Amino acid sequence: EEVRLQYEKLHQLLDEDLRQTVEVLDKAQAKFCSENAAQALHLGERMQEAKKLLGSLQLLFDKTEDVSFMKNTKSVKILMDSKSK
Repeated sequence: EEVRLQYEKLHQLLDEDLRQTVEVLDKAQAKFCSENAAQALHLGERMQEAKKLLGSLQLLFDKTEDVSFMKNTKSVKILMDSKSK
């Protein structure tokens, strides 16, 4: 009978310890998921900003190429020559 009571007490202690361990792990997982989600959201926002900036730069380069091309056309050369005289 005494052995059975000791076994039950040990079993209760193990159950309580397991419950506390699972509780700590659940809290840690929730915190990790929350922080991870916030980081993912922040990174997504930064990626959108980077894409906008890249688009603006591409547009700028395209316009620069257009202007450079126009400078090399015959009509612009004639116009520039007439202004320099």
